[in-house]
Amino acid sequence: MVTLHVVPVDVTASPALHPCDWVTEDQAAKFLGVSSTSATPTGDESGSAEPFCSYRSDSHFVTSQLSLPASFAVDAQTELNMLAAGGHGNDVTGLPGRDYCAATQSDGKTSTTMQVLLGGNRLYQALGWNGESCDTLKQFAQTAIPRIGS
Repeated sequence: MVTLHVVPVDVTASPALHPCDWVTEDQAAKFLGVSSTSATPTGDESGSAEPFCSYRSDSHFVTSQLSLPASFAVDAQTELNMLAAGGHGNDVTGLPGRDYCAATQSDGKTSTTMQVLLGGNRLYQALGWNGESCDTLKQFAQTAIPRIGS
């Protein structure tokens, strides 16, 4: 049995979260080794369960995302366990909570996903396309998580 709760949301309200403040455009450019990036927030409205920021340059695309409890079919721990069960990555050190980074192939393109389990049934995720390394995504996580709160 599934129970669904519908909650009204004022989509005209000011953003509840500011995901592009977690990692600035200048910081993202430095991590990616480029001169500049553009940042676009998504899901920053009140009631969003997965706010994220997309960072783009000519050859890079990375998202920095916070998944809140309402975004999971089960919970944050299960989401992280599912990524790790794929066996295409490894644990990462130097971040709060359990974390895992994995590279996957789809349609000839490589993506890299880093997930970090946070308190309060939350999960931080950095996703990189075009072969971004776990080390690069770790820099995003190390910068974003203190601003989000572990």
